[in-house]
Amino acid sequence: MHAVARRLQRAQDGSDAALLHDMNLAASIDHSTLSGDGFKVVTDEEGGGWRGRVVRMSSNNGEPLPVLAIRTWMPS
Repeated sequence: MHAVARRLQRAQDGSDAALLHDMNLAASIDHSTLSGDGFKVVTDEEGGGWRGRVVRMSSNNGEPLPVLAIRTWMPS
């Protein structure tokens, strides 16, 4: 909720459509390429994007699966 609130507060386009577009960008990340701790998913041409860290969760078959834990949205 914090990340969504920051996105709505700081982004130039605060519409629902823009928010959903940005969320879809984060959801479309190829999880097999995630490594390390921190990440940034750039969502606009000014460099704004979701920020957070990679955490390990268990997949349906018990295999470790890296996922994005989004903490906030920064304008650049």
